[in-house]
Amino acid sequence: MKDFSIGEFISFIVPGSAVILGFSLTSPGLGKALLGEGISIGAAGTFILLAYIVGHMTQAVGEVIGVFWWKLRKGFPTDWVRTRRLTLLPKTQMDALEAQWRSKLGLQEGGSLQDLSNNDWHSIIQQMYAAVVSSGVGHRLGVFTRSLLVNRGLAAAGLILTAYTAGVVIIGVVSGIPLKFSYEVPWFMLAATMLFFVRMEQFGKRYARELFVQFIQLPEREEDK
Repeated sequence: MKDFSIGEFISFIVPGSAVILGFSLTSPGLGKALLGEGISIGAAGTFILLAYIVGHMTQAVGEVIGVFWWKLRKGFPTDWVRTRRLTLLPKTQMDALEAQWRSKLGLQEGGSLQDLSNNDWHSIIQQMYAAVVSSGVGHRLGVFTRSLLVNRGLAAAGLILTAYTAGVVIIGVVSGIPLKFSYEVPWFMLAATMLFFVRMEQFGKRYARELFVQFIQLPEREEDK
C-alpha cells in the first residue's frame, strides 16, 4: 500500500499539478479560478484532488505519446536485447543472459532471444520481473518505474502547455489581443518537454538494465543444479 501511494502521488499528482500551475501562470484569470485567492487547508485539499484528476487525464495523453516515442526509439529498452537494434548491455552480459534465461525460468530448450515473437518476449519479461521481485532485489525497479512515469507525465504536461500557449500566441497575433506572457513561452515549454522525454528514456534504460542484471545474478533453479 505504501509503494502504491508513493507511485500514485508521483505519476498522477505531479503531472496534474504541472498542468494546473502552467495554465494558472499563463492565464491569471484561470489561475484565480483554479487556485483561489489565498492558501487554506480546504483550498489545498481541493487542489490536490483537482491535480489527481487532471493527472489521470495527463497520463492518458502520456500513454499515447509513449507509444509513438518508443516506436521512434525502436522499442522499449527491454526490447533492444531481443531485436539488437540498439545496444543496452555489454557483450559479456548479453552472452550470460542468452545462456541463462531459459534455465532460470524453467523453460524448455529452444531458439535464441532473437527467435521470440514480440508477444512471447513480453511474457518472458513479465516472468523475469516476477523472478527478480520475488527474490527481494527488485526495489530499484520500482524506483526507476516511478521516475519513468513521472517524466512521461511531465512530458505530456509540457506538450499540452506548449499547444495551449502556442494557440494563445497565434490567436493574439491574428486578433491583436495583447498577451499576458512572453512570445518565448511556447518555446520554453517545448524545450522543457524534450528534456522530460530524454529523462523518460534514461529511466527506461536504467529499468531495463537493472532488470536484466539482477536476473543474471539470480541463482539457478534447484531442479537445474
